Amino acid sequence: MNCHEIRELIARDASENEREIEAHTEACEDCRAYRDDMAAIGATLNRMKQVEPPDGSLTRVHAHLYEYAERRRRRVGALRLGGVAALTLLVIAGVWTSRPMPETSTNSQIAKQTIDAPAQPADDAPPMIVKLYTDDPDIVIYWFGD
Repeated sequence: MNCHEIRELIARDASENEREIEAHTEACEDCRAYRDDMAAIGATLNRMKQVEPPDGSLTRVHAHLYEYAERRRRRVGALRLGGVAALTLLVIAGVWTSRPMPETSTNSQIAKQTIDAPAQPADDAPPMIVKLYTDDPDIVIYWFGD
């Protein structure tokens, strides 16, 4: 048996597995010290005076434990709700960013068209200028007419 298994046997009840424990502790100083420490702790606990708790104290302890458990349950519930809200926002953001974008016009298509001329041409009016914008900001097309 290894040290871990022997220490478990010592902690449970050394009298049941006394042969295995003695055989191991003769060769292992660490386990022997552990066995002696556990025996000293057991002897100290056996010498302690057993006292009955006052009337109603167990009820108060149970009530405090119940309150603590309820507070903890509510806190965990609030954390879960916050986690669900954060996850929902992430899903919405993911759907929003992955939606198809509207198609943009190509250079061959006219993106925007404005006319900088009066509605009714007059005899002395300057020539009509048509300014065409494309989706490329560096390309602007001008038409001059009369």
